[in-house]
Amino acid sequence: MAQIIKTVSNNGIILTIKELAAIGLHPGHKVVSEKFETKITDHQREILFCYYRYCIDHGLKECGHYSVDGVHEDVKAWCNEVHPGDFGGNVSIKRMKKPVFELFWKTVDLEYMQELAHIDTSIFWADYQQWKDSGTEVEFKVWKGVRT
Repeated sequence: MAQIIKTVSNNGIILTIKELAAIGLHPGHKVVSEKFETKITDHQREILFCYYRYCIDHGLKECGHYSVDGVHEDVKAWCNEVHPGDFGGNVSIKRMKKPVFELFWKTVDLEYMQELAHIDTSIFWADYQQWKDSGTEVEFKVWKGVRT
């Protein structure tokens, strides 16, 4: 039977040290296993919804979008139609791993918001970069005074 002795996390990689007495390894023998990719955090999801709010306030409202949930549903439907399978099948950001989420967001920003909806998102990204550079521990949505 394997017994976990120590677990260390670093940059999305979990290193687990196990003792495997049942298969003939004795105390002191170590086996390193398990690498995983982390899923997006609630904080990242909140920033995405701040981004949606920015887009609503800068042009999507004129297209009939008034809620971040509505925008998100439309974006998911668009992704499933235009990019079927590119984001893990039926788009669900809760199930996305970080690299897929980053690709999803870049695609939404460039193709949906900028090209289709003609929204200049550069101000949002400048504000976001300024917030990141500030090193503040205040949440982005609070820092920006955004209601999602």
